[in-house]
Formats: sequence, C-alpha cells, structure tokens
Amino acid sequence: MLSRNLYECDSVCFALLDALRKSRREEAVYWAYELLFSCEYELLDKTMIRAWLLYLGPPNIHWLDAWFSDSCEKLVLVAGFCTLYSVKKPRVFGYTRHGAD
Repeated sequence: MLSRNLYECDSVCFALLDALRKSRREEAVYWAYELLFSCEYELLDKTMIRAWLLYLGPPNIHWLDAWFSDSCEKLVLVAGFCTLYSVKKPRVFGYTRHGAD
C-alpha cells in the first residue's frame, strides 16, 4: 500500500522506527505525519507500540497511556518519545584496538 506521497507504507514504518531509535525528532515527526496524512492510524499505532516495546518499555508506561488517551496530540508524543529515548539509551564510549578506553 502507498502513502499519500507515494511511499510504501512499510517503508514509512521502518523509517519511523529508525528515526525514533536514533532520536531524530524532526524526522520521526515527518514519518508519523506521513502515516497520519495517509489515514493509516492503525499502522501508526502498531509502529509506535512496537517502538515503545523495543526502546522504552515498562518504565515509561506513562507514554503509552498518553498515546491511547484522546486528549494528546500524536505528533507531540512522537517528539516526546525521542526525548525520552535519548535520555534512556546507553552512552557508548570510544574504543581502541585493544579494548575500551
């Protein structure tokens, strides 16, 4: 299936997951908007639940509650997801050929 701007919807979902994983807020919002604009609400829900399971998990159950409440703007929550994940993800330190610095 194609989105309104003629992207494959599966590719949009993968691009959204990748942007969330890399905490690229503007890119994530762009891809989420592409799904919303294409009326692919269920696909957006499934993608964001998958992202929550992969990247945030139970310590951030409040984000998932907000996602399913009618009062929250979905694109704001996508941007907030990036902020939560950038705080949560482990920092990688430089490595040399012989091990960690």
